[in-house]
Amino acid sequence: MKNFVYNLLLYICNHWVSKIPILCFRLWFYRNLMGFQIGRGTCIMMGARFSAPRRLKMGSHCVINENCCFGNRGEIQIGDCVVIAADCHLRSGDHDMNDPEFRTRYEKISIGDHVFLGLRATVLKGVIVGRGAVVCACALVAKPVGDFEIVAGVPAKKICERAMNLTYKPDWAPLFH
Repeated sequence: MKNFVYNLLLYICNHWVSKIPILCFRLWFYRNLMGFQIGRGTCIMMGARFSAPRRLKMGSHCVINENCCFGNRGEIQIGDCVVIAADCHLRSGDHDMNDPEFRTRYEKISIGDHVFLGLRATVLKGVIVGRGAVVCACALVAKPVGDFEIVAGVPAKKICERAMNLTYKPDWAPLFH
């Protein structure tokens, strides 16, 4: 019965609630029924998908754009003032290719303050993305990204550095989006 309730909650979250065009209702559901820790002033747009209750901690003043996918069976921790563009994937688990049982492995993903993940970026298990870093569009991040680094490509590699004095506070939260 517990497994049924768990799967029903995920189904309702990903297939009904994520499509409701009222931000305050979605945030209420995510905080109170999914058990996510979501800071003040954070916006999660429509179409976000999650793979587990709890195990998601998100700071204040973040913007998560539409259709992002959080594979949060392993923990995902996101700092303050983070902007995640549309269609990004954060996957905290994978499968052990050498295991005869093909078992799943989980490791925490940590995203620092003032990080920007570009359109369709993917961050894999165990990755730490440092403060102020930028992950360019369509990049695949499988290794740690240092503070203020800008990375691009598959696999993601450092291409330059970002200014270090970041003070912006994203506040874009449309009512019906």
